[in-house]
Amino acid sequence: MLPEGSAAPTAINKDGQTLAALTSGGVWVWDRTKGSAGARPVPSASPGIAFSVTLSPDGTVLVVPHLDYARGITEIVVFDVATLAVTHRIEAQRGSLVTINPDNRWLALASISYPRSPTLEVLDLTTGLRSSLVDELVAVAEDVDPLRGAWVGSMSFSPDSRLPAAAIHRGAAMIWDLSTLQPVGDPLSRGNDAVVDLEFGHSSDVIVSVSSSNDISVRNVTTRELVAPVMQSPSGLSIGLADSPDGTKLLSGGSDTDLGVETWTTDPPQCVHICASSPVDRSPTTNGPVSAPTRRRPDA
Repeated sequence: MLPEGSAAPTAINKDGQTLAALTSGGVWVWDRTKGSAGARPVPSASPGIAFSVTLSPDGTVLVVPHLDYARGITEIVVFDVATLAVTHRIEAQRGSLVTINPDNRWLALASISYPRSPTLEVLDLTTGLRSSLVDELVAVAEDVDPLRGAWVGSMSFSPDSRLPAAAIHRGAAMIWDLSTLQPVGDPLSRGNDAVVDLEFGHSSDVIVSVSSSNDISVRNVTTRELVAPVMQSPSGLSIGLADSPDGTKLLSGGSDTDLGVETWTTDPPQCVHICASSPVDRSPTTNGPVSAPTRRRPDA
């Protein structure tokens, strides 16, 4: 049984069998194959306050960042899901975004607080080596408001574990090669139409991005060529992406005046289903069989 209280951040692994949640009763993980009997509380391992949870794609590693006000840092605690033993403790800037790659070797760390200078690092868990990638990302950004700053708002690893990608809020997006720590190809964006979120496809040769103008693009990682026509989100401001395990569908989460989740196929490129808190217009559109009412989008 899970404790009473609302669950806030949650995570699920790629095959959907392992889940984690940050609840008012602490962090919990559970094996869905065992039902409620599979729920286990994660031991408290930091004096700080946990504010998110991340699972590795195979569900064997749990990452829990804690905000430690006393020390003015984020302490990132890494657990072995099988034993719930602590395997790593990592200090990072306050309010850090964390992503783990599929082979469980690398963490990508980025600050999501409000700095004038963003941070973006990759950490090799086997050696402890930390490498910054932020200079290349900042160098190509063209449209960053100096009064509002810029910070990394989205990160993703390719399924083959070789390539991290990241996007600066209101700015640029790039892909790197972990073996060289050098950028791969041209930037995905330089800031004129900023990438809001990005996600590698089921295969590591395509990457999907949502722009600030609600365009959903599927591109070849190497050539940057479109592998499907650009799709326009019909339900308002797109704020997130997820790829289905079999690579046949995309989920695009959006929010303007209402929250919605769209299901897309890329072959053919169309929106096939919308879950929204407001009524949905199901008349045909150029985007596919369903659409939602046009809403005012806030200035990017």
